[in-house]
Amino acid sequence: EQAIKSEIESVNEAVHVAEEALEDAMSAASNCSKQLAVEEAAMKDIESKINQTSEHWEARIHNTKEEIQRTRDLQSELTSQLAMLVKKSELVAQRDGTMSAFMME
Repeated sequence: EQAIKSEIESVNEAVHVAEEALEDAMSAASNCSKQLAVEEAAMKDIESKINQTSEHWEARIHNTKEEIQRTRDLQSELTSQLAMLVKKSELVAQRDGTMSAFMME
């Protein structure tokens, strides 16, 4: 009878140890789950910031390309106007030269 009581106590103690180990494992799993949720939220936040930054730079690149095209268009227009001014200056110089020659006669 003493041997049976001793065996029951041993089994009860083993069950108690197993229950504590199970509780510890469940607590650890819960902590891991919470940590995973925190890390997933952080990853989503980082992904969101990356997307915002990407959109920002895509917009800046687009705006810069438009500004470059406007600058090229303006440069072309100014070059054309300069060519017309040079031509007019040449015509005025020719006319003035012709008038000077005519006045000398």
